[in-house]
Order: sequence, then structure tokens, then C-alpha cells
Amino acid sequence: MSSFLFDLINKAKQLDIEGNYVEADRVYLSMQKIAQAPTDSVDQRFDSTMGDYGQKINEWFAGSEIDRRHAAHNILNALVNSLFRVERYKNQTINPRGNEYKVFDASEEDLKKLGDVRTELIRIRQEYRNKIPERKEYSLNIVDKSAELNINRNIDSVAKYCDALVSSINHIKGLTGKDLGSANLNAELEMIKVKLALIKDPVTKFSPEKIKEITQNIENTKNTGFTDKPTVGQPFKEPSSWKEKRMPDAAPDIFGATVSGSKAAINSGVDKLNNTDDSQFLNIYQGEIETIENAFIANEGKLTGQEKAKYQREMKSLEDRYYTLLYKDKEKPFVD
Repeated sequence: MSSFLFDLINKAKQLDIEGNYVEADRVYLSMQKIAQAPTDSVDQRFDSTMGDYGQKINEWFAGSEIDRRHAAHNILNALVNSLFRVERYKNQTINPRGNEYKVFDASEEDLKKLGDVRTELIRIRQEYRNKIPERKEYSLNIVDKSAELNINRNIDSVAKYCDALVSSINHIKGLTGKDLGSANLNAELEMIKVKLALIKDPVTKFSPEKIKEITQNIENTKNTGFTDKPTVGQPFKEPSSWKEKRMPDAAPDIFGATVSGSKAAINSGVDKLNNTDDSQFLNIYQGEIETIENAFIANEGKLTGQEKAKYQREMKSLEDRYYTLLYKDKEKPFVD
């Protein structure tokens, strides 16, 4: 078993011991999904990397539909960036983020094929931009530096480089696979994976049926009717099992029999966490979050859509701070 998975299992056990059953279940379920992840005839042409495990965990905690589309777009930027490096530096050494990598001595034919892949990715990225709403906190010009670094680490070998590109493409699919508005993106990227498989090993063969299936899927997803941009501030949709586990044992009116009572309890809890230093924040987070969530549940049906969206944004911000602090000294995949 990899050290990564061993550490992950230990973390889940620790969460169980602490009584944080919801978070422990999320980790256990994520590991189960990794173990049961199916492979297809295209993915079997590539060697997976240990980074794939970290990507799976990141996908599980990725946030709202908008967050996922932005994250996917940032990875597309990383793919394009790296492919530009290959063309620009060819057989030279590049030095991204203080690490030197020798660009592989690829044939002119391989370089041309990789250039064609880059052109296709630029087109795909431009089309996908139309499905991403602008947000002040996210710029479409952001490059996922971690993704590009992982790709560039394999820039000394054509085969390894294609593996790394596909690893990042699969990460995009993991982020957006359940988003119908991203269906065409994933269909297009599947054809990119076929082209990379042929670059990695020119003798690779795909059945005409497989190519037809991918081509047809691209056509089928071009006009799915799910092209509208998601509403900015759209609440994160939680699995129903989470809510079942966090329902209060006592009558909900103890958190405020009125809507104003619930709002006061929520605002008080959020303000307390936001105005607490980092060490104290970690100590009180679980208890305060439970109180805030119970107050929200007590009158959830009476809150406006805007109030619910504000609540979800605040909770996501607090959760991000919690995991950032929890793993800031460890190289774990929960934090960027």
C-alpha cells in the first residue's frame, strides 16, 4: 500500500476517534471510489502516477459547480502552457518554480502532433469559457501551477509526458464529470487522450467502434440544453446523508423559534470563528459549526435563496480555512 493511502486511512481513523464522523465518512467513501474506479480502453494506454490519488481527494472536496469549472479551466491553462514550453525550448532545459527539467529530444513529427494537440486544447478551452461565469475572486487567466509542475516533471520523456498530460485531463474529468454543462468538454478531451496515446506509442490501435463512439459522443454533447452558466453564488449541493447526520437531537426551536433567531445564531457563530486566531479556531471549529448548522436547519425552509447562498459561501470559507490550517505543515492533497 502506498504511504499516501496509509496516511489517509490513519487520518480517517483519527477523525472517527475525534467523533467527526461526517468528515471520516467522506474520506472513507472517497477511498472506496478510488479503489472501484473503472478503466477504459483509452486510459489503459497510459501509466497512472501517484499524483492521481491526490487528485481524487481534491475532486471530492472541490466545492460548487462554479468552483469546479474554474478549477478545470485553470488545468486547461496548465496543459496549454506546458505544451508551449515544449515547442519553445525543445531540447533545452527549463526551470519552472526553481526546478530544472530537460525537455525531451522529440522528433519533428512528435512536436508537430503535440502542437496540434495544443491547438485543439486552445479551441476547447475557448469554447468552455462560454460556460463559466466571471467571478471577482477567480480569473480565467489563472494557471494551475501545481498541475503544470506535475506535467513538466515528466518533460524529459515523450511517453511519460503523455502520461502526465492525461493524468491532468483525467483530473478535469473528475472535477466536472457530474456537470452536464461540462459534458462536451469531457467528450472533446477523450479524443485528445486518443491522440496522446498515438503520440506515446505510434503502433497503438483503437477499434473503429471506439473512435466512432467518442466522435458520436462529441456530437451528442454539443447541444445538450445544459449550456446555461450556473448562477453565481449557487449553493453547494450536499448529499442528503450529510444532513441526516447533522440533524439536532433536541427540538430545533432551541436554536431560535423564529427566522430571526436562527439568523442571529448563525451570524454569531460565523463572527466568532472569523474573529478567532488560528490555534483557537482549530479547537472550537467543530463545535461552533455544529451549532451554526443546527440553527440553519431549524428554519431552513423559511430563509430566502439569497440568505441560503450567503450561508453556503460563509460555511465553505470557514471549511477551507479549517483544512488549510489542519494540513498546512503536511504535504496532503486536501489543500492546494
